[in-house]
Amino acid sequence: MSAIAVFTSGGDAPGMNAVVRAVVRLAIHHGREAFVIYEGYQGMVDGGDMIKQFTWKDTSLIIHQGGTVIGSARCMEFRERSGRLKACKNLVDRNITNLVCCGGDGSLTGANMFKLEWSSLLEELNQAGDITEEQMKACWFLNIVGCVGSIDNDMVYKGGVTIGTDTALNRIIDAIDAVQSTASSHQRTCVLEIMGRNCGYLAWAAGVATGADFIFIPESPPKEDDWESALCDHLNFRRRAGARLCTVLVAEGAIDKFGNAIKTDYVRQVIVDRLKHDTRATILGHVQRGGHASAYDRLLGTMIGAMCVEKLRRTEPGDAACIVGLRGFRPVYSKLEEAVSDTQAVAEFTKNLDFKGAIGARGKGFKKHVGFLKAINRDKPKVSTDHNSKAFVILCCGAPASGMNAAIRATVHYCMNEGCVVYAAHGGFSGLAQGHLEKMEWIRDQSWQALGGCSIQTDRKIPVSYEQVNETIQKYNLRGIFVVGGFDALVAVNHMENCVAIPVILIPATISNNVPGSEYSLGCDTAVNAVVDAIDTCKISADSAASRVFIIETQGNFCGYLALTAGFAGGADIVYTDEEGITLEQMLLDIARIKCQIVADQKRHFVVVRNENCNLRYDMNFMKTLYEEEGKDCFSVRVIQLGHLCQGMYPSPFDRVRATNFACTAAKHLINCADNKVNDKLVIGQVAGRLAIQKVSDAVKDANMNKRTPMTNSWISMLPLQKMLAKYGHQGVAPEFQSIMDAMCDDDDSSCSKL
Repeated sequence: MSAIAVFTSGGDAPGMNAVVRAVVRLAIHHGREAFVIYEGYQGMVDGGDMIKQFTWKDTSLIIHQGGTVIGSARCMEFRERSGRLKACKNLVDRNITNLVCCGGDGSLTGANMFKLEWSSLLEELNQAGDITEEQMKACWFLNIVGCVGSIDNDMVYKGGVTIGTDTALNRIIDAIDAVQSTASSHQRTCVLEIMGRNCGYLAWAAGVATGADFIFIPESPPKEDDWESALCDHLNFRRRAGARLCTVLVAEGAIDKFGNAIKTDYVRQVIVDRLKHDTRATILGHVQRGGHASAYDRLLGTMIGAMCVEKLRRTEPGDAACIVGLRGFRPVYSKLEEAVSDTQAVAEFTKNLDFKGAIGARGKGFKKHVGFLKAINRDKPKVSTDHNSKAFVILCCGAPASGMNAAIRATVHYCMNEGCVVYAAHGGFSGLAQGHLEKMEWIRDQSWQALGGCSIQTDRKIPVSYEQVNETIQKYNLRGIFVVGGFDALVAVNHMENCVAIPVILIPATISNNVPGSEYSLGCDTAVNAVVDAIDTCKISADSAASRVFIIETQGNFCGYLALTAGFAGGADIVYTDEEGITLEQMLLDIARIKCQIVADQKRHFVVVRNENCNLRYDMNFMKTLYEEEGKDCFSVRVIQLGHLCQGMYPSPFDRVRATNFACTAAKHLINCADNKVNDKLVIGQVAGRLAIQKVSDAVKDANMNKRTPMTNSWISMLPLQKMLAKYGHQGVAPEFQSIMDAMCDDDDSSCSKL
């Protein structure tokens, strides 16, 4: 069987190491030789030690690292046919005819060109006597599968965000939050330059997540000829309204409507000259690329890397090169040549000042998202509110989850911008029943998107009787109810079907991610990052001592999402969930496997992750005692119950952005329901990667009411893959996983986005 090689090219992106790890380990699992190519195309051309066969152990302790451990470099020689001839010979000498390329559009274009020339390169090498006839026949075709490693999220393809985007957003938002705190202390205006070249996604998403006052992106420049005056008018209004700070974000490729570049220093000088604000400019630069990969980038890189190997195993000679992306928890495949062409078309539209075409070509709901941003980040509502306006109420139900405040802010601003009045019910349904309502103002929740918890107070109680709720509805003439919460909220909204005569919509928010009707709930991304941070800390501690097993317990009740996803992204060795179940026999086998790896691989640390109710009899104390007794004289055991630390502190970028998209879409739909007197009870969610609204009664059909979980979970497909990447592969997991892979790799459905 021919070997599989992986290389990273172009700008580095956090999550690339997860791709390398997954490709190498899954290739080995399938009995293939696995190679890495150092320094991208340069290593392919140079050959020798730059193309190295990797073992399983070679990929240990790299999943969390930023950048790429196998390097990336520009290679002018590969652009010439003579360079590609050298690269071809180096691959043929090692029987490599399957390549995984992780990079941007330029790197993927080079890979596609290499594939198209492959047969002619072989013939030329054979005629020159550099390869034999047997080598040419054995390597007569080249399979290439690509995955997009780019912090810019600039690839137009069927997948969602690209590898590295989430980590970059985390760095950007950490920096903006830090700058905003000092700017607020001194009533300053801060101007920050964000990476992105021809794509404004990072600046847009950072603006949503931090409540920036003004954002410059290349696809949607200011509509005014004199944008300087529009900027200053907006900032002046904000300052007079009482804001202690103003934030302006400038994408590095920002231009005005005439195509002139908008530079960070010029923006700062305009503000200083015209408004006399104390203004500071910050260029974040390559700090946006750096640091450990976020949990989502690790998950994304691992899933996509594994799917690249599976796709290569099923590729037939002559098949076009493709790009693998992720939509929800399922892979999607795009023809490489078409994706690159569509991506380059956006830059052409922008260059020709066709901004409408650029936003349309960008895809991924970019036009809708930009519209939401403009609706909620205005200096004042587009339509002034009065006593005749439609009135809505928003409340939170269940445990607090990061992203609740961002959802409240987006809902309030969107509704007010449509001329509606919005009340907040303090204390959940109890507050609504007792009439504890507060009228929200435009400036009231301006900075809430960065706050964890719930600023209007949440409560787990759901109404037994809706008589008082209906009295409050009549008193305030409410036209609709927004509910932000988890499974308790789902139950409450379902009960309102025949008890409340106005439309209600649920925005899922719970770290357990157990709401039927949505693959993601607000707060779960923040929670996964918190658990992954704990796993990283444990690994560092354990690697400095004798062999040690950490058993980490997460929250999640009976839902294993948090444990499985964090264990998957953190490179855990074992994950226990209620969905799969636990037996004593399985735990003893796991302990035996740990002992074996200590002896055979000299491995010093092991991480076991369990969700809190994965087995009520085999609780944390039982598991600790069992591991200690069976592992004595071989390894020590430490247990960590994370408890409420799983909730995280500040909401992650994706939870903030998801909250905005969920809330704005929900608000738009509920206002329409109120206008048309449609009294549906609804839940908004992300299904197969795209936003969807369905009736709560339909969502409840997929609910296990006893365990308070969905009966079907798309994320459960990660479980067998997690086992394989943790070296369970020799224990018969492959057949179980094979059917999942077959179904996934045959799915060539169309696009949608994570956000």
